[in-house]
Amino acid sequence: MMLEISGLPDDTGDSNENVEQKLLDKARELKLQLNSCDIDRIHRLGSKRSGTNRRVIVKFTNSKARQRVFNARKSFGKGLFIQDSLTPFRSQLSFEARALKRDHKLTST
Repeated sequence: MMLEISGLPDDTGDSNENVEQKLLDKARELKLQLNSCDIDRIHRLGSKRSGTNRRVIVKFTNSKARQRVFNARKSFGKGLFIQDSLTPFRSQLSFEARALKRDHKLTST
């Protein structure tokens, strides 16, 4: 029930940054029904690097809210990428499958 979001703007590097409010504001812009009670945990991943926005991981309290955000991922616009949060092994496996699909060795992933 977790998603990773890349490209959420205004990464301050501050531990008091309100990432939840930034996501809720973005959802409100898109008229996507998402409330604070739908989010269990949210935080940025990794250490702050200058000039880059760190990925955000979101754990939802219910699967319906997660699915609404996931289904609306194309309407979030360019620069914001939403994907399932995978284990390192599954992430690598997914990467290799997408590469095989690009080379026309698989029909889908």
